[in-house]
Amino acid sequence: MTGGKPPATLQAMTNGEERRRQHRHRHKQRALRGIDDELVNDFDAAARTASSDRSGITKALWEWYVRRDGAELPKRPDESDWRKVQQEEQT
Repeated sequence: MTGGKPPATLQAMTNGEERRRQHRHRHKQRALRGIDDELVNDFDAAARTASSDRSGITKALWEWYVRRDGAELPKRPDESDWRKVQQEEQT
């Protein structure tokens, strides 16, 4: 870059603190490693069929596993139900 104003793309960039603020989540993110895409897709379809999502099911399972008061093992939907949802989404 030669003297003068920086290119517009550099002007639009924010400093590090601003970028961190833009990408903050309400809750600290936890990552699970070593889970293949097929399992993730199946889990997501089953969770949607149970009117939930990956985080809701995982949290309920963890609470049940450590025996939190009132925690219950998440109910699993029938495989045929979530497979049907999965097939409909692919068409």
